[in-house]
Amino acid sequence: MLPRSRRLRSADFKLLREARTVHFAHFFVRVKRGPKEGANRAAVVASIKAARTAAARNRLRRRVYAALEKLLPKRGGLLLVVTAKSGAAALSFAEILRELRALAADASFC
Repeated sequence: MLPRSRRLRSADFKLLREARTVHFAHFFVRVKRGPKEGANRAAVVASIKAARTAAARNRLRRRVYAALEKLLPKRGGLLLVVTAKSGAAALSFAEILRELRALAADASFC
């Protein structure tokens, strides 16, 4: 899981209204350069459409955070939100990592 210092704060979500959005099969990402250079910060959103039970949503969130920890560089000042679509909970960690790598290439955040 990402440390608290690398997760988005409530105020950061307002900045992401004008963010670039990239869609993929099981996820979409909103990415924007932050107001100042610093640590990259991310958030993961898993709604009830993505997974019916709270346990499944939390498992999905933890997997996506772990994949982001591997993918995101520590510095760069990016703000990003990864939102899970329906069917994402059925993916393995390797499939999540593969899809997020493809999203990173499209959104050019890695």
